[in-house]
Amino acid sequence: MIRSPTLGCLLGLAIALCDVAASAQPVRLGVRIVNTPPGMERVLRGVRGAFVNAVSPGSIGLSAGIRPLDLITAVNDQATPNASAMLEAVNGLAGPPRSVTVLRDGRLLELQPGAVAAGAPQPGVCAAYVVYSRPDDASGLVSGPWPVDDPADPVAVGGLLDRFAAYAHTIDPKLDAPGMNRRGCDPGEGTGGVDCWAASGRFGVAGFGAIECANDVDKITAFNGRDLGWKPPQAAGR
Repeated sequence: MIRSPTLGCLLGLAIALCDVAASAQPVRLGVRIVNTPPGMERVLRGVRGAFVNAVSPGSIGLSAGIRPLDLITAVNDQATPNASAMLEAVNGLAGPPRSVTVLRDGRLLELQPGAVAAGAPQPGVCAAYVVYSRPDDASGLVSGPWPVDDPADPVAVGGLLDRFAAYAHTIDPKLDAPGMNRRGCDPGEGTGGVDCWAASGRFGVAGFGAIECANDVDKITAFNGRDLGWKPPQAAGR
C-alpha cells in the first residue's frame, strides 16, 4: 500500500512520514509511524506508542537501530503514547534525539542515534504462507510478520523458507518439505524486499510455501488465515 505523506499531513491523519514533511521540520527521524493497530494491542500488552511501519535508508532512525514492528514509547524520555505525540516530541527537538525508547519483543529498549554503522541494510519484515492447491482444503495458514536484518537478501530468506517448510510439514503431512523440489526467489516488485517460494512436484496433491519480505509492513500481504505462530530463530530476542 502506497500512501502520500504530504496529503496525510494536510489531512491530519494518524499516518506520517517523518523524513518527508509538508513543512520544514528541525529533525527527521526517517520512520513511518501509525497509531497502534488494533490487532497488535494484545501482543503489546497495553503499552501505548507510535507503531513503526518502515524505516528509511540513511536516516536517524536507521542509525539508532529502529526496526519495523517497533513501538516508539518515548523520545528523550518524553512519553509518546501515539503517533501525534511522537511527531510533537520530534518537532520540538533542535537536533537529533539523545535516545529513542522502543518496545520490541516485549522488552523496552533505549536506542541511541549513531549506534548502528553507516551503510547498514534497511531493516524489514517477513511473513510466511502455506497455500493449498485444492480449494476444498483448509487454506490460509500463515506466520508472522517478524523483523529481519535485510529483507532483500535471497540467501537468508531462502534459508528461512526451508525451515518454515519443515515446520509446516509437522502441521500437515501433505506439505511434504523434501518433496518441494521447485523453488526460487524473485525481487519483490516495489517492496524493497524479496519473495521466495517452494512448490511440490505433486502440486495437484500438496501445496506450496512462500516467504514474502519487504521494507515496509504495509507492503506485506494482509493476513486472513490461521496464524501458525512460527518464528524463525534468527528473529528471536530482538
